[in-house]
Amino acid sequence: MSQDSIPDIETIKATLNRMAGSALATSAKELLATLGYKSERILPGQTGNPHELIGDLPDTQAKQEFVEQAQTTHLIFQITDSELSQASLFVEDKVDKGQLQSYVFIAITLKGEDYSRTSLARMTRLLNKHFPMPVMVLFRYGAEDSQQLSIAIINRRRHRRDEDQEVLGKVTIIHGINLASPHRGHLDILDSLSVARLRKHQTINNFDTLHTAWEDVFNVQLLNKRFYRQLSDWYFWALSQVQFPDDVEKDPKKRNAANLIRLLTRLIFCWFLKEKGLIPSQLFEQDKLSSILKSLKPEESTFYHAILQNLFFATLNQKMGTDNNGNSKRKFAKDGGFQRNRNDHGLYNLYRYESLFQGGGRRRPARVCRHSFPQWRTV
Repeated sequence: MSQDSIPDIETIKATLNRMAGSALATSAKELLATLGYKSERILPGQTGNPHELIGDLPDTQAKQEFVEQAQTTHLIFQITDSELSQASLFVEDKVDKGQLQSYVFIAITLKGEDYSRTSLARMTRLLNKHFPMPVMVLFRYGAEDSQQLSIAIINRRRHRRDEDQEVLGKVTIIHGINLASPHRGHLDILDSLSVARLRKHQTINNFDTLHTAWEDVFNVQLLNKRFYRQLSDWYFWALSQVQFPDDVEKDPKKRNAANLIRLLTRLIFCWFLKEKGLIPSQLFEQDKLSSILKSLKPEESTFYHAILQNLFFATLNQKMGTDNNGNSKRKFAKDGGFQRNRNDHGLYNLYRYESLFQGGGRRRPARVCRHSFPQWRTV
């Protein structure tokens, strides 16, 4: 992929998927190429031994911890002004340590299964002390079936008293990208880091312009602004599409605005719980829902009634466990009108719309209903 080609989200996702369990030096280079970063400035003869990168650093506790945690380390390549400004990227075949205005990309496989931002930041600082130019580090870690990728860069500024010296600043990390199932937010950030995407907003032809563009992408404040802008755009679009029932509030503008805000905040809260692993992710995956619900047609509002309404009320408004008779507190209300449902009438902490589930509406609760809601033991 060229620097001028903007990668689509699915391509980035597929590249991340291939990074799980593969040789990191190769797969990291593929990911960077997908984002438009290519170079033949490499260090030949690398074996992956951590001492190859930091062997000549003073023996410190940080160095010892790094060597103990690092399984393999590879310098992928170096990007300089030449690679960014010329049409052909293949201009050199070795790393030039005299090129202070450049970036070095390093890929590291760690032995542990999980690492905090603090631990990764400490390793990033250690590596940046070794190189005279900034280093972007790609860390891979975790069990083979749940590997994660974190990407770290560090801000460097000129020393206020000595212009020939640099001071290491804040380490910024894209933390915990799930390689098998990357979060859409992580995919969007990686997309924003692609050279072609950056060039849509500003000129990228040397180290300084690249560094400035990266800082904008990693800037948490700007990410928050973008999130709230997108949220605002969606809200005003949805407001022109929705129509809520005329029950208490008779003014349609007030009614639709208040109910839409209520729906939006509930969705955000449920999505937060889903990201924490407290709500099954398959309830938000269309291909999985097609095997759970009888219909996904928007005009039938099946998803809202069967999934969202049961989430908003029955799940989050009902304690786990059993009652004094040993019956599960989380259960479906009886369908069939007031006479059959009079004991459950007006109770909003019971599951409803059992008939909308595949196999629902039988005399006994359907198996699909049991595995869709009542098994949630962590919410």
